[in-house]
Amino acid sequence: MVIKQLSRRQFSIMAGRLCAGLAAFFSFGGCSDPSPASKVFGKLQEKISGDVITKDRADYAARVNSLTWQLRKTSRQPDAIVQAKSADDVAGTLKFAGRNGMKVGVRTGGHSWVSSAVRDGGVTLDMSRFRDLEIDTENKTAVVGPAIYARELTAVLGRQGLGFPTAHCSTIPMGGYLLGGGQGWNWGTWNGVACNSVLGFDAVTAQGEQVRVDEDNYPDLLWAARGSGPGFPAVVTNYHLKLYDLPPAIHLSSYTWPLQDTLAVSEWLPEAGLALDDTVELFMFLSGLPEPVDGVTKVVNVTAVAFADTEDEATHLLSPVQAARSIAQPVSVEEVKPASFDDLFNLVDLSFPPCRAAADTFFFDISMREVMEQFVDHFAAAPSPMSNVLCEVKPKPINLYDTAYSMRRRTFLSPYSFWMDEKEDEQNLAWLKRTQEILAPLSAGHFISEADLEASPERSERSFSRANWERIQAVRDKYDPDGVFHTYLGHG
Repeated sequence: MVIKQLSRRQFSIMAGRLCAGLAAFFSFGGCSDPSPASKVFGKLQEKISGDVITKDRADYAARVNSLTWQLRKTSRQPDAIVQAKSADDVAGTLKFAGRNGMKVGVRTGGHSWVSSAVRDGGVTLDMSRFRDLEIDTENKTAVVGPAIYARELTAVLGRQGLGFPTAHCSTIPMGGYLLGGGQGWNWGTWNGVACNSVLGFDAVTAQGEQVRVDEDNYPDLLWAARGSGPGFPAVVTNYHLKLYDLPPAIHLSSYTWPLQDTLAVSEWLPEAGLALDDTVELFMFLSGLPEPVDGVTKVVNVTAVAFADTEDEATHLLSPVQAARSIAQPVSVEEVKPASFDDLFNLVDLSFPPCRAAADTFFFDISMREVMEQFVDHFAAAPSPMSNVLCEVKPKPINLYDTAYSMRRRTFLSPYSFWMDEKEDEQNLAWLKRTQEILAPLSAGHFISEADLEASPERSERSFSRANWERIQAVRDKYDPDGVFHTYLGHG
């Protein structure tokens, strides 16, 4: 063994590094006395106009809980929450994080089932105050803050006779929705997934540089913003969107059967999809009933929504789904019913009540009938009547632009486990886990915005084509070489 004598200078350097390491550990690792961290973050508070909430604040626990939209809260705790008010605040926060070796998660306020932006340690950047909204009716474009909600944007645009493929659920803000690709209303005629209609955006890079991104400036960042989801390596402060003419005659037809008819309904569903025009959206739902109706406790529903110019056109567009009457004896039928966007939002929001929740998503290359043969009995055994499943078939090709969003398949399922009582967590989470065990071997991939990223590291990878996954990593390496932003949950 060789013993090397350290000089006084070498000893001082090593001791200094050790003290710095210990300070970082006790400041940011959850020490019982968080005051050193508060002093560090106090320097950030001096430089930005937004609010910096650290662990010694009386409202810290409430603020952390508010970052999870559902009632089952994450146990992860950042060292600080920064509620930015301006792009300068965002830039200052990112520069601060980079200098101090902290990672940053970005949250706008959507329905991340796994609270992807909230991690242990580092900073959660809260973008909920970014609510700019400017409409250019002449050019049919808009500047939209990431915290503007679907119902809000739709209402403002509707008064101008315009529309945009917002999220189906009214309480989804534009930020994470567009980054995840955006499976929105009327995407059959409004240019496909919503990210296709992102013309550009204002952003702050990991280095704190404020940039305008479009086809001519940082085109690789624009590509990544169109679908890379929570792995996007920058912060969007405003979107620049393409708008569309609002269809004046929205109508829907809806049919409901006992759950026992699911296989027959799922056999027919792709045929109906092929017969329908692109202006009609088609969904199938499995759901429970709050109270039994004539002995029926769970049902399968098919709803078709036509975005038409006149009632006569809507009637014609919806006529192919009238064959649903002959599949089996429906327990409920509504045909060619007028609906506003508010009505559509209300219909979907009923499926997303304030509750405890867990969810996942699956794409398949096999038919809906083949999926349901493996799954419907398991859904029948769901312990909560609130749980439901969204099912879609894509029998016609959907135009995918040169976007990070790249996972589309023949069949799509999104199972949601919903319940109210914390005492029922174990059984409802066990039901979702068994759902994953049944569906994963059949699946071709996942939808990044709603996938259970905690279930497996491969969830995020299999939300993209292999080429796109590798390209996303290259964009992350280019724009965030020091890893300021958290990568996908489950990937470290």
